[in-house]
Amino acid sequence: MLNHEIWGLESSLSTQKSRICSASSSLVRRVLLGLNPSAFSGKI
Repeated sequence: MLNHEIWGLESSLSTQKSRICSASSSLVRRVLLGLNPSAFSGKI
């Protein structure tokens, strides 16, 4: 029972991590696009 709870906690933390990573990467893309739109328009 305890192992199952720990696994659930770890899985929820990993999903939060992936959400934060995707949000930060999109934010970085937006910032780079704002700084130099011509260089990054083809890569995004």
